[in-house]
Amino acid sequence: MSKSWKSDKSSQRDQEVNLLNYKGHRPSVAIRRQRPRAILKSGDCNVLQHNLSRHQLKFLQDIFTTLVDLQWRLVLLIFALSFLLSWLFFAFMFWLIALTHGDLDELHLPPMQEINGWKPCVLNIYSFTSCFLFSLESQHTIGYGVRATTEECPEAVFVTCMQAICGVLVQAFMAGIVFAKLTRPKSRCQTLLFSKNAIIGQRDGELRLMFRVGDMREKSHIIGANIRAQLIQTKVSPEGVAQFPAQDSPF
Repeated sequence: MSKSWKSDKSSQRDQEVNLLNYKGHRPSVAIRRQRPRAILKSGDCNVLQHNLSRHQLKFLQDIFTTLVDLQWRLVLLIFALSFLLSWLFFAFMFWLIALTHGDLDELHLPPMQEINGWKPCVLNIYSFTSCFLFSLESQHTIGYGVRATTEECPEAVFVTCMQAICGVLVQAFMAGIVFAKLTRPKSRCQTLLFSKNAIIGQRDGELRLMFRVGDMREKSHIIGANIRAQLIQTKVSPEGVAQFPAQDSPF
């Protein structure tokens, strides 16, 4: 029943359109099929891109903008993983240095170091967990005063310097991404109202396309706002190819 009703309605609509075209009238807005918007009211482009070669590599070339455009849950996940992976990487480096130096042997552990006179690369290192805690303390300059590097191993001092530099870079990069996402007021468009109908009127001796924009907020008004509109027209080339050039409206 539903399929036949839809087919009857569509055939009736086609007959009405043909009747109006036969009489020389233009179909009404209610009868004409509405085309999808090219640009949404939120400012997002309603355009799908197909058949792009190596498009994923192009997104990786501008990794900062790609991360800013991601959803919040993915950004927060990358934010947490960036710190966690850096802690684990440098913890593995300190554990490898302690293992090759012999600090993890039973006779060279902290309880036996004073008796045997053993000087480790990093003080108070027992296992990989101790190396992870030392990596966390070194990267964020926590410094509980229990673990510290010594002059015994220059490679440990070098890794500590590299972790300090990498920690600053990771914090600055991720803080910049979060700040850039916070300063993009996508939800601000929900309090901006556009007139449902646009009119063509005379302004300064010329015909202009006019519509209204209103701000619902009373306290935080937008200062120095610039409005830019685009008019998309359909043109057909002599070969019969439809073109959609975008033209800026003179506001």
